[in-house]
Parts: sequence; C-alpha cells; structure tokens
Amino acid sequence: MQPVSSTVEPEPGCPVQPVPTLQLMPALHPTTERMPKQQPSISKCFVTSQRGNPKLQFSGYTYTKDKATQAKTHWRCVRFQKPNFCRGRVTSYGDKVVVTREHNHPPAPQYCEAVRVSADIKQRARTERETSITTVNTSLAGISEPALALLPQMKSLRRKVTRERQNKDFPAIPYTLADIKIPEELLKTRTQPAEKFLIADTGAQDPNRIMVFGSPSDHARLFGCAHWSLDGTFTIAPEAFYQVWVLHGKVGSTVLPLVYCFLPDKTENSYKRALQLLLDFDREQSRRPQSIMIDFEMAEVTAIRAMFPNTHIHGCYFHFSQSVWRNIQAHGMGTRYANDVAYNVHLRKFSALAFCDARDVPVRYEQLASQLLDNFGASTAHEDFLEYFENTWVGRTRRTPQYEVSMWNCKAVTELELPRTNNSVESWHNAFQGTMGMQLPDIYKLLDRLLDEQVRVRAISAKLAAGEVLPLYSRKEYAAKNRQLLSIIESYNVMNADKYLEACGNYVIF
Repeated sequence: MQPVSSTVEPEPGCPVQPVPTLQLMPALHPTTERMPKQQPSISKCFVTSQRGNPKLQFSGYTYTKDKATQAKTHWRCVRFQKPNFCRGRVTSYGDKVVVTREHNHPPAPQYCEAVRVSADIKQRARTERETSITTVNTSLAGISEPALALLPQMKSLRRKVTRERQNKDFPAIPYTLADIKIPEELLKTRTQPAEKFLIADTGAQDPNRIMVFGSPSDHARLFGCAHWSLDGTFTIAPEAFYQVWVLHGKVGSTVLPLVYCFLPDKTENSYKRALQLLLDFDREQSRRPQSIMIDFEMAEVTAIRAMFPNTHIHGCYFHFSQSVWRNIQAHGMGTRYANDVAYNVHLRKFSALAFCDARDVPVRYEQLASQLLDNFGASTAHEDFLEYFENTWVGRTRRTPQYEVSMWNCKAVTELELPRTNNSVESWHNAFQGTMGMQLPDIYKLLDRLLDEQVRVRAISAKLAAGEVLPLYSRKEYAAKNRQLLSIIESYNVMNADKYLEACGNYVIF
C-alpha cells in the first residue's frame, strides 16, 4: 500500500461557518476581571474537526477547543503536540478573542485556507450527487497557490471523495477509555483464514486502559525477530489515548510494523504493562529480541531493561547526532561551525565517537576535549558543551552518563549491517499518516486502516519468507555511503585515531 501523497494534508473538517469580523484584544492581566479594550477587527471562522469538535481559525492560526465555561472558551494551537509543542492560546468571549499566549511559530493562513477547502471537499462528498472530479474542482475554485501546494495531488483528493462516500457506519466515536467498544468486524484480520486482531485489552474498568492490536501470527513474527525497533506516534493516536506505540521487527532485510499498542501516556509503567501483555499472550514463547532500537526515551529504556534484561538497547544514531547538534547551537557555537572549516571538522568528531570501540571512547573523548580547548579556545561555551557531553554520553570517573556508551555506540551494528537509525520507522509513520488523510483519527477509522496495513505487511512477510530480498536502504546512495563507512571501520585498528574520527565525521548526520 503506497502513501497517497508526500505533502501534508490538512486536517479535514466540516463546512466553514464564517463570522464576519473579530475584534482582537490584548491579554487579560491575571489580577483583573475587566474586559480588555477592543482592537482593530480581524476575521475569524469556525471549522468542525473530523470528530465533530469545533476548531477556531484566527489571525492565520488554527486552534482546537481546550475547555469552556458559560462565559468563555479556551483554545490551544493545533501544534501543541510533538514536534512543535506550541503553547499558543486564545480565549473567546462571544465574538471577541484575546490572545493569552503567543505561538512559537509564524502564522500559516495558507494552512487555514487548505483546511477549509479540505472540509468543503468532504462536505460536498457527503451531500452532492456528482462525480469526484467535479466535487474536487468545485471546491478548489478560487484557492490560492500557497494553499494549493499544501493539498495532496488531484488523484488523492478524488480518492478522498470516494472514501468519504464509502465510509463505514461505525458506532458513535468514544471519547473516554471506558466508552471504547470495538465492533466485531474490526477485531478480525482481512486475511484468509481470518485471525483475531486483538492481542490484549486491560478493559473498560481500567482508568489507564491499554489495548494491544495484532494477530497471533503478527505476535509470533515479532518474537521471531532478533532485532526490534520501537517508536511512538502521537499524530494518529485516537481520542482518549496518548500515543500509538508501534513495535517493528527486522524481517529478513527490512523492518516491518507488527504490533500496535494504544497507550494512555508515555510512562515507564505503561511501557512495562504493554510489554507484559505481549509476554502473557503466549507464555510458551521463550524467544527474546537480541536488540531493541529506541529514541533515547528514559521511560522506554528502564521498561525494556526490566522486561528484557538480556536484550541490548540501542539508541537511534540520528537522535544522538541531533542532540549533539542542538547543544552546539544552544551554546552559541553554530555560527563558527558554519564558517570555520577546521572547527566544523573537529565538532563532527564528537558525534563520530559512536564509530569507535566502546572501550576506547573515554580516552578518545578526552583527546577531543583537550584539542577543543587548546586549539579553539577555553571559552565558557566550550566548557559547557563538554559538560553536557560528559553528563549525557561518556560519564566521568565517578559518575555514569545518562546513556551508557554501549547504547549509542554504532560500530558493531554497522559491521553487522543492521540499521543505525529509526529513520525507516519514522518514514513508515509519515507514510501511514498520509494514507489516513488526517491527524488524530477516531479509533474505528484507525483500526480500519491498520487492518489494511496488516494485509500489506503479511504479503511482504510472505515474499521475504520465499526468498525475496528487499534492500535495507531505500536509495542506492545510502547503500553506497554505508559501504564506504564500513570500509573505514574495517581499518579501525590500523588508522591513526584522529584521522579515523575525521574520516567517520564525513558520515555524521547533523
């Protein structure tokens, strides 16, 4: 199954209900109850989300309803979750609005326009008896080019119309964990023969309900994999659940999604409970993964160590390098990095430590640290950066780091030609969300799509079992770079330590 588009589709809603003008007001002082003075008018409008909830579009931003009283309604920016974590908020009083907290990103009026067009396409698909191309063309009439660029391709919009007209009649959307009742048709796979698609459910009485979806075959396939990749996604999590924690297994030469855990939060306890449910599903299953790749989330680390004590936990190299890069920027070193070649090369060596033998990392780090201070200045920024690196990655004589060297070291996985990053997993998340055509779908639509995905994954697994080989890397240049890096690593014991780090630094992902 292919994703419908590489562009990000706006969240669909229902018809736009325009309100002619809106008077912008300054934020209320926390100690006063007076209404703010009125400011020049700015137009606003309401749209309805996929779940039937209201959304406010105001001054180029889109907001979801947070909470309301009889007198006012509080709204928060639609980008309040990962990766933006925007805290932008407004409060509406009738037809007036006050900005109570600013955004961490610029306004996107083109996104607001695209959302309204997507909503109109959906509404026309429901109410008008016309061809799909007519529905799409009518809704696109008058749209600006920036907004048009945010929408999927024409064929994808036409498929959206078809899907809407064929939308299944599922029960009312549940908004609490206790209200969730899955129809029988969503609890069976679409394979022949059909299998149960629910591995575990802690039940409606559980205030921290966990549901684990997958078939017995998926469960067996996952535990048959020596290497797992785990990653949570928030953009497709249904109402009442905080995230969908997807467990991928390396099947043959590729990584496939096999089990989906619907979790109420991202605490260590929830991760432990989910893993225990997997173990309880087949107590005779004695195999355990040799390694599990994650994104350096401590709650995941401690949960996996508790449940799989003999499994090696490997952190995603991309996230490791991104953390290093963020701290280079945070300590004001980014400008010099961009303009000083020697400085650039030296800083990349810190990330290249991941390609050294783990036992050699402390000594080689000390050499890099001394060279940084001696050759580029013993500044406060450099000292603070080194303190971050020691506290987080390499440790000190009497203090262990937050993440052990063995967790972020990539030399062995590169030599074994195993994935160094979770990028393929995150690519799956993006592609799957593209086929959903929306963010935060209701649980029934999500399960409907997961059942389709399960059919696709099963077909790929069958081909792999029959001897078909899929490339580990999606592009030839990635495979070529990996071979070049591997040739450098094979010279580890004969190359000068500094030259080795410089050579590996050419493959650092910043």
